[in-house]
Amino acid sequence: MIDKGLTKKDEQLVELLMKTGLSKNIAKTLVYLRKKEETTSVEIESATSLRQPEVSIAMQELRRRKWV
Repeated sequence: MIDKGLTKKDEQLVELLMKTGLSKNIAKTLVYLRKKEETTSVEIESATSLRQPEVSIAMQELRRRKWV
């Protein structure tokens, strides 16, 4: 299955998470991860339009918070 990225509903969730203080990159990564049981950083990059370093930093923060 080809992932076409974040939906309009996903983008709305990203906006809500950003209002709580999360960065856009962390919010996008978290919203994408909630839809997947397993994924790769390349898939996250493609689906969220983030660059590799942005995904790496977001994942580091999510791990630090013990959210992933």
